Amino acid sequence: MEIQFPIYVLMKDCEEVRCYRSLPELNWMEAIDVENEEYQAWDASGRVLQLTAANVTTSKAGEVSARATDRIEDPKWFAEVQSRVDQK
Repeated sequence: MEIQFPIYVLMKDCEEVRCYRSLPELNWMEAIDVENEEYQAWDASGRVLQLTAANVTTSKAGEVSARATDRIEDPKWFAEVQSRVDQK
């Protein structure tokens, strides 16, 4: 399945939501946090994304990748996520 941009990312520790227009923009994430599922992500259609990171033994991910799953978020809830976007 192809990812529909932008990607919405919820940082679970602070409940902040950010919007990204490409996968390379996700490379600020720490690999260990990606591995520990500290982030939830969706594409523009509300499809849940599975995030993975290279170089898990280092502090930065190096490269974060995303795979679209078959699961689609509840439209009402996803609209709430989109409304909380902090575009930094």
